[in-house]
Amino acid sequence: MRTPLTLALTLLLAGPAAAAVPLPPADLTPPVADGPQSAACAPGDRQPGVTGTGLAVNAAGDAVVAWSRNAGPGLQVVQARVRPSGGTFGPAEDLGPTIGCAFVGIVGPEPQAAIDGDGDVTVAWLARAANGNQVIAAAQRPAGGGFGTPVNLSDDARGARGDLALDVAADGGAIAAWSRSDGTRFRVQAAIRPAGGAFAPATELSTASQNADGPAVAIADGGALAAAWNQETAGSGSVRRVHATVRPAGAANFVAPQPLSPAESSAIETRAGIERSGEAIVAWRRPAGQRTLAEAATLTPQGAATGGVDVLNEPGEDARSALALAVTPGGRALAGYVGCSAGGTCAVKAADGRRGAPFQTPAVVSPPVEPDARIALALGEDGDAAVAVAKRLTAGRLLVAHRAAGGEFADVVPISPEGAGAFGPSLALAPQGDVLAAWTLAGDPLGGPRRAQAGGLDLPGPPLPPAAPAPPGAAPPPGDPPAAGPAVVRSPVQSRWAVKGRRLVLLSLRVAQPPARATARLRCQGRACPFRARSQSRGRQARGPLVVFAPRRIGRALDVRARRFRAGQTLELRVTAPGRIGKVVRFRLRGGRVPEGEVACLPPGARAPEACPQ
Repeated sequence: MRTPLTLALTLLLAGPAAAAVPLPPADLTPPVADGPQSAACAPGDRQPGVTGTGLAVNAAGDAVVAWSRNAGPGLQVVQARVRPSGGTFGPAEDLGPTIGCAFVGIVGPEPQAAIDGDGDVTVAWLARAANGNQVIAAAQRPAGGGFGTPVNLSDDARGARGDLALDVAADGGAIAAWSRSDGTRFRVQAAIRPAGGAFAPATELSTASQNADGPAVAIADGGALAAAWNQETAGSGSVRRVHATVRPAGAANFVAPQPLSPAESSAIETRAGIERSGEAIVAWRRPAGQRTLAEAATLTPQGAATGGVDVLNEPGEDARSALALAVTPGGRALAGYVGCSAGGTCAVKAADGRRGAPFQTPAVVSPPVEPDARIALALGEDGDAAVAVAKRLTAGRLLVAHRAAGGEFADVVPISPEGAGAFGPSLALAPQGDVLAAWTLAGDPLGGPRRAQAGGLDLPGPPLPPAAPAPPGAAPPPGDPPAAGPAVVRSPVQSRWAVKGRRLVLLSLRVAQPPARATARLRCQGRACPFRARSQSRGRQARGPLVVFAPRRIGRALDVRARRFRAGQTLELRVTAPGRIGKVVRFRLRGGRVPEGEVACLPPGARAPEACPQ
């Protein structure tokens, strides 16, 4: 019979915990004034100076931001800027014209941007064909190259709507969906691009007998697809239910769509996500008596609904607006919404979900907000998350709350400039743990000049690079931070130990959120070490943590000599990646004590660790 051992879990970050620090906002465009009311737009619409600012970041840290901009009377163009991992945003590139009509210059068609694991970018938007009909256009940009000529994903025989949804998997597969008239009704269509291929002709997703719109889509590595939309109920055109379908990886066709939301009332704000096995989560809001419910349902990889409908908001709470959903490849989910109490106080709420289980009780993320607040979510595979909050549709600073893996959401931090309104946020988690965001900024959102900006939170980590390199010899503008050196590897190192007297057993050791092409090398020093060195590496497109020792229970771990250590030995873990300052964690093993790592840094090309830069 083995003697029981004391268990402990050690989570090592890059030194002592520090408060989140706002990254300096980077202007991606100059201020641009709105255009006048156009005869081509509906009453109340006008041409926005800048709108629809959207951000996407891949696991390597490559980023793209896209928006639409007033380029002259009647001409609205889609633009994008791309930032390679560790680099700076390149110049703005014109992708093509879009529809220059937005309600009060704010709410209108928005370009959709995505980036795959290799850094290849896809942007899709609502355009106008030569015959005057609206079409869905898309342009692609290979990593290190420029955007190609846009192609139309929908044909111009009938007009498409601006309810465009786009998702791109890490392997480059993509799906775009929208609604379009077939001459009698509006139907949801989708165009699919296999990894390494081109977009195929659009296919119909919704039935021909009922109007449908508001699509949401998701794609997983390997090609599994999910799509959801709102569709009229047969015999009751006033009730619109959420319908959803999936296409399993390797299949040629989608399964027959099925209704998910209850038939008592119409659903709005449909959202969808998919995990790597092909299981999909769909969420929506719908009125129910005196309040609005936020609900979700799950589809198996074969398209069968499972587990019924899950109500996300608390009893008596009104899910007033701004539903958002994030789903990771490993099956984590995070749903957010603006929830209002019976007394009228509103706040942003967020609820966690896992594969095969209902969503948990939602947590309060923000201080009080207006009922028309807007939010964006980002979720990591280890459970780290961020929520961006625009407290009102048209005014106020952008707030961001961050949650470390295994923790709770911290207080919100303002990240946009004071004295100006930020709206239309988008959000992403960077590989080193930073939170990146993009938004549209205006001193007067209802008419003043606007600009696209990017910023975020340093947790701490490498700062967001400036929008563009300064000309040679140019002095930095007042208030700008000094030029940053190589990025520091700040990936959390997580270890779990069992300790009894002078014996120590390593139950698990891994590096969370490692950068692309990272290597973790573990060395043992001292008498009777069970090994001298072992290492693990990853390629550019690999996902998930870098596992040095996979989790084991005590009984199994004791049977593995390489996991058994004794007091007096030292373990040193070096986490390195090309062009980065490496992270070094040293465990000095002492009897009866759980090892606590000492953190240092390893400059590129150096042999010995040194103190980390502040």
